This record gives sequence, C-alpha cells and structure tokens, in this order.
Amino acid sequence: VGNCEDFSAFSSYVLDQHGYNVFLLYYMFLSHENGDTYGHTVSVFHNENGKLKYITNVGGPNMETLFSLFGPFDTVEQIIASEEVRIDGQVFLYGFPYRGSVGEQMEPQNFEEAINQLSNPSQILNYMTRNFQFKIDLTRPTLSPQQLFQTREGNKYDFNIFISYLLDHHGYETQMLRLEFTENDMVNGYDIIVIYRDVDNGLKSITHHGEQVMRVSQTYNSLDDLIRHEENARSLSSSSEVRVYRYGFLAPGATNLMPTE
Repeated sequence: VGNCEDFSAFSSYVLDQHGYNVFLLYYMFLSHENGDTYGHTVSVFHNENGKLKYITNVGGPNMETLFSLFGPFDTVEQIIASEEVRIDGQVFLYGFPYRGSVGEQMEPQNFEEAINQLSNPSQILNYMTRNFQFKIDLTRPTLSPQQLFQTREGNKYDFNIFISYLLDHHGYETQMLRLEFTENDMVNGYDIIVIYRDVDNGLKSITHHGEQVMRVSQTYNSLDDLIRHEENARSLSSSSEVRVYRYGFLAPGATNLMPTE
C-alpha cells in the first residue's frame, strides 16, 4: 500500500540496484477537469540507447493500482508534455529528487569529508534524502552547515544553508534568495530558496516539497522569470493571488536569514 511517491521510490530503487541511471521526477499540475492542483511523482530512467523512459501508476476502472511504462523520450520536457496529455492538466512546476547509487557509495566520516565528496547538486540532495531528517524546533537557533551534518536533523532553512554552503565550496555561483509575499494584497510570510547557476550557466533553484524532500527546479532564463514562476505556482496552489513584494540575497552558508541587499 502506498502513494505515487512510494511506488516511484520503490521502482527507482530496484532500477538503481540493476545499474540503471534513474531519478524521480516530481511535478505539480492544474487539472482541466476541476481546476484543483495536484502533485505527482514518476520514476525516470535511461534505457540501453540513452533514451528516457518512465514508470507511473495510472489507476484503473475499479480503483485498482495499475502501472504503465512510457517512452522513449529525448528530454524531460517531452515527458512533461506526455504527462499533460495523460492527466488532462497543465504542469506548472517540476523538479527532481535524486535517488541513486551515489548516496549509498558516499559515507563521509566527518564534515570535512562531506564537503569534499558532495560536489554537485545531485550528490548533495541524494545524500540528504538518505541521511537527514526534517524536524521543526522553534526553541533552537538556525544551524550552521557543520551543526546540521552532526545532528542529521533540521528544518528547511537549515537544509538550504547546508546546500548553498556546499555548492559555493565547489565553485557554483550560488546564493540563498529570501522571498517575502503578499496574498490578496496582505503581507503573508516569507520563504528562502537556494538559487545557483548550473554547468551550462542555467539559473535553477532548490526548494523543499514536503518535509525533507528537496528538489532542483527547471531552468529559468532570468531571476525575474524564477520569481514570476514562484508567484504563479503559489497562487495556483493557494487559490489566492500571491505576489513577491520584496526579495533579498543571503550569502551561501549564512545563518543570519535577514537579507543584506
């Protein structure tokens, strides 16, 4: 018994154990049928020809759980287009939680080893998924990267600090971005996400989706595009007009979460 994320985690684990290059693809979509928003996860792998295929549960006429294999595809964008047809909806957000052998192979004994071994976003997120636990503790201050590594539990801000610190250490152009929101023109909280430039100079973000699950976003053309996308995604999921009225940048690894610019 499980949900789409459980099924995808299981299938990706089995594929990984048999040597496939596999990852999970998560997306949120707006249903054309009822106007509600939903999330879904599929298991994506490379076949022997380097093409992408994916496995997902598709339901059944009597509410039984059925699974289908789709593909081959050349790009993730083609998978998203395929899913939009299958679900009769509009995908407005997608990202990748990495689950593969890299997390099992890496067992740093101390913080210095972790810094050296976890050298790219997929390695960092995969290691965190396997080894860190999400926990909200309002009585303690924000954790430094070394403190999080030692305690193995923290909240989304602790995770962002850790991720940005490691990316910066390995030469990525990265910052934490603090977004402050209004909802229907009323000030309504803030969030912090990690932004960075990938090896192709594409702008991406890393954000949380459900406790300790951290995901890399799609590529954006500019910071304005990223912010508009955050606004649209949050507006769709809240059924209210959400806007960013102020934002600022935080240095990678900083524990003071008030922006300096």
